[in-house]
Amino acid sequence: MVKTKREDKDRLREHLLKNKHVNCCYKITSGYDYLIECVFRELRDVELFMEALEKDFTLEQKQVYYILEDVRKEAFLSNPELLKLVGLP
Repeated sequence: MVKTKREDKDRLREHLLKNKHVNCCYKITSGYDYLIECVFRELRDVELFMEALEKDFTLEQKQVYYILEDVRKEAFLSNPELLKLVGLP
């Protein structure tokens, strides 16, 4: 999760849209601007990515979390009963 200075928000958004490591990017609340899901081959690549963000943008806050295990993933669309909740057949 990252929070930037106001003047960097649009520039950061464009950067994240084009970056090959960004799998998903969400605009969020709770004091941050974006929740970014990235994919890297090695931990060193995460460090380089974060260093580049800090160099190119004025980050006010950042939090990095590592996924240790998929506990449940994409279950909603694979369950017909859950699809009924949103009106899909």
